[in-house]
Order: sequence, then C-alpha cells, then structure tokens
Amino acid sequence: MENHTDNKKISVVIPSINGLPIIKECLESIYRQKNSDIAEVIVVDCTDERTRKVIRETFKEVILIYPQKKKPIPELRAIGIKEAKCDILALIEDHCLVPEDWFTEILKAHESDYVAIGGAVENACQDKVLDWATFFCEYSAFIQPAPSGIINILPGNNVSYKKNRIQDILDDAIDKGVWEGFIHQKLIERGYELFSTP
Repeated sequence: MENHTDNKKISVVIPSINGLPIIKECLESIYRQKNSDIAEVIVVDCTDERTRKVIRETFKEVILIYPQKKKPIPELRAIGIKEAKCDILALIEDHCLVPEDWFTEILKAHESDYVAIGGAVENACQDKVLDWATFFCEYSAFIQPAPSGIINILPGNNVSYKKNRIQDILDDAIDKGVWEGFIHQKLIERGYELFSTP
C-alpha cells in the first residue's frame, strides 16, 4: 500500500461499526470539505464486505483497514491511530457528519499551543424520545452553544490532537484499548489543558 502524505496535514480516524448507509454519509461529508486534499482518511471497518466494497469503489483515497474479528470502538480507533501519519490526529465516528469548514477550523485551532481540541456535537437523530435521551446522556456538555476555552472534558467523536506532542500517551491508550476519557485524564495529569471551540 502506498501512502502519499507529504501534503497532508490531518489524519482522520473513523471506526466503522454501523455499515451502510451511515459510513457513506460520513465520508461524503468529509469529502465535501473545500480542502479535503489536506487529510488522509482512515476507516477501520468491522461490518461487512458490502460496506467495504462501496468504500473502495466510491472513496478510493480512503485507507481501509478491516480486522478479522469484531472489536469495540476504542480498539478500532487504536488500529487507525497506529496507521496515522499526519501531525494532527482527528477522531470522529461513523455516525458523524462534519460541516464543510471542519478541516479549516481544526487547522486554525491547532495554531494555538493546545494539544487536545474538541468542538460541538449536535443531534441529527430527533425522531424519538430515546434518540434525545441517548444524545443528552453522552453529549449534553457539547451541544451549541458549545463552550469556548479551557474545559475539563472533550467529546470523543469531535476531537483532534497534536499527535507528535502526545504520542506516548496515545501509545499507552492504544495498548490498553481505552476510551478518550483515559487520554484526556492523562493529559490533564501531565499539565496539559483541554480546549473547546464551537
């Protein structure tokens, strides 16, 4: 496999557990970015061959990885992080759709010295009360108007890191296969501040 990352600035890692059409919609939102050429996109898929066939045929630039056995999201994410080559590491999940200026805002935010930067998360599944209940349980701290500034917690599905600055913490998280809360707690213990931008 050849990877041309000389002009790439952002590695986007997407664990894929929901299959079609979810991952296709996610990737379409990524490639609607005005500057989508600055990112390498890594999908770690544990769904089915039909999903992978659509990804291969529709999104030829995607680095597609598929473990032999089903794995939880943290382990899928860890596999993608190991593959990532760019200085900025951005994590989302397959059910997420990003706005057209997402890469631009990530780059702008990383002009600062903060190593972990997260943004807002809004609910697109609004049909059922259960959809809202699930959303509020996980993401109520990140709905608009999202805070701007130093914060104690960041979402796991709209977060980016200066990879080279925290590689050892990421390596530790990869080895343990843990959720983002582990990474963020380790960063705080090291004296890093988590930054939120709407």
